[in-house]
Amino acid sequence: MRNWKIVSFLFIIAFGTVILSGCSEKNSISSAKQDMVIDKESSEQNDINYGIEIQADINGDSVAEKVYVKDVVNDDYAFTQIGAEFENGEIELKDYPDYWSSYLMTGDLTEDGTADVLLMRFAIGSTYRGGEFSVLYMSENGWTEYPNTFISNPMLTTKQPENFDELSCIGASIIYEDNKHLLRIISMADYLNDTVECIDCSYSQQGWLIEDIQLIEGYFEKNGDEILLGITF
Repeated sequence: MRNWKIVSFLFIIAFGTVILSGCSEKNSISSAKQDMVIDKESSEQNDINYGIEIQADINGDSVAEKVYVKDVVNDDYAFTQIGAEFENGEIELKDYPDYWSSYLMTGDLTEDGTADVLLMRFAIGSTYRGGEFSVLYMSENGWTEYPNTFISNPMLTTKQPENFDELSCIGASIIYEDNKHLLRIISMADYLNDTVECIDCSYSQQGWLIEDIQLIEGYFEKNGDEILLGITF
């Protein structure tokens, strides 16, 4: 059990409740937990960056490349484009149609010394600010996506998704916890009650091992993007 989960029990009387259902937890985002989460994670994720333009070593040459995402409109056609510019002037591009308002995050999810890239792109016209995400790396063939399948964790009794497509994603990030990089995904669980599912997973060659799943209340009300994803724009 992670440290910031325990915090909710320590402050249970003053700041909210934890509702147990099997081995799952339903937490409210409190100001006390917010300080704990931000202090704990931001102090350790020195190589993690986010924005629409980032400097990161994505090909292992010890030189930071310019990695960026931009939203392109061509008449009635809109799409998201991720790009990388290398020291020799080479540019690698990959387009994702029908998305708008995107961000990037970089971090070494595979722990191989090279930055991986998380691309979060939001769907045009979504009623709950939904979207899709991809985790990419730079291969000899250019931008390449990691598999989008999950590996179930037998230690968890909650229902676990099989792949990214099963999620109603509203945000994703790379965090550093327990001395490793994790992919964190926020999926809408109950829009009317402002409840989301927070999934943490680690990379393996077979897919993304689910480390933990939580139900979080008050996501939009309590600035969940900043607290759980570390994103402030």
